[in-house]
Amino acid sequence: MSIIANDRNQFINELEKADYKHIIGSDITNISDIVFPRNPKAKIIVMITLSSLNCGTCVDEAVYLEYLNRKYGENICFCAVVGKFGNTAIDDFKKRFSITYPFIQDSSILNSTFFVKYKALKVIISDKNEILRIDTLTFNVKKLQNEYENNLLKYSK
Repeated sequence: MSIIANDRNQFINELEKADYKHIIGSDITNISDIVFPRNPKAKIIVMITLSSLNCGTCVDEAVYLEYLNRKYGENICFCAVVGKFGNTAIDDFKKRFSITYPFIQDSSILNSTFFVKYKALKVIISDKNEILRIDTLTFNVKKLQNEYENNLLKYSK
């Protein structure tokens, strides 16, 4: 747990540096031309970026996002952005882990300077396409999952 907490703290410190601070509040469409799934009731979109379908942490986070999707999917849009893995690989992944939220194949966001560094991230985006929060995939500890869920609910109000 301390390794995960340290990685997360390091990431938060980096986000607060001038190099990455400009990303919070920026329009996601400046990074990519992704068209996100929309729900008229949703005030936020939660996007997970996955650079691999074989990474254990990525699997944990994809499954955790499905839990959130089933719990809050009527009021929050959830999606995954992945590289070009092929439809069969994506369909197999989704079926194996019972994932129902959409996967968007778009490598442009994964290739942007910020996203390349971290490989996989959870991003909260406003209904106006502004980036509200970025988190690394370190939520496989129950305490951190609860913290993330509480933060997610604050943004969805």
